[in-house]
Amino acid sequence: MAEMLLQSHEGYIAPLPALPDAWRTGSYTGLVARGNFEVSAEWENGRAKCFRIKSNKGGECTVYFPNIDKSTITGSDGVPVAYTIVQADIVSFDTSAGKNYTIRGCG
Repeated sequence: MAEMLLQSHEGYIAPLPALPDAWRTGSYTGLVARGNFEVSAEWENGRAKCFRIKSNKGGECTVYFPNIDKSTITGSDGVPVAYTIVQADIVSFDTSAGKNYTIRGCG
């Protein structure tokens, strides 16, 4: 079931890769992706509201989600975080150990 909510085996974090239609609204917290990133997600009416990523060890975080290249990423302090568009639907950004990052505007 967790694989429907989070995958990270392709070299990037993919939140909500296979969300069932029956789960129109929901959330999860604390699923751990490769690279020691702790991921939480919220969705409503089948669309992503936000993703939260806690970087447990720091380093580059790469995320795949449709339209994520048009999203806003903020740090724990609410300040926007610069990210690189790797390709359509994939972004990458630097993280610091113990910090939280929120991604909005891609759903």
